[in-house]
Amino acid sequence: MLVLDRTAYVYSPAHSYQCMSATDIQLVGVSEFPENIIENSHVSAQGSLFESASTHQYTRFLMNVTTLLPLKPAP
Repeated sequence: MLVLDRTAYVYSPAHSYQCMSATDIQLVGVSEFPENIIENSHVSAQGSLFESASTHQYTRFLMNVTTLLPLKPAP
């Protein structure tokens, strides 16, 4: 689960006339997180975002992750 630092507003193709808010995104395509990413870490994630198609997903939007990197803490 990726919790965003601030709310993102997404136009979903199924509801292209309506902008939907997202505060958390379920990550898919990641079988194992890198050792240096622990709970409550700040990360940079890249991938394709899509709307959930089933009630079995935890969030409204999912991300098929291609890259997941930890961010260095601010000095």
